[in-house]
Amino acid sequence: MSQLPTVGRIVQYKDYRSEQPLAAIITSVFIEDDEQYVNLTVFEADGSTIPRRNVRQAEQLTEYYWSWPAR
Repeated sequence: MSQLPTVGRIVQYKDYRSEQPLAAIITSVFIEDDEQYVNLTVFEADGSTIPRRNVRQAEQLTEYYWSWPAR
């Protein structure tokens, strides 16, 4: 069974600049051109937050993406 992204879920955010994934919370979920995207609040290692918009789910490195944390 596949998990569905919903507002308030904790996920991991990764981009090409970081070696480790960062914690993030989904703030909105939407579909555009048959693709599902989320907006995130991402938590930096120092505790500061940054907004990220229009992020797609992926399991491998694209420019930036979100994924479910490992269990």
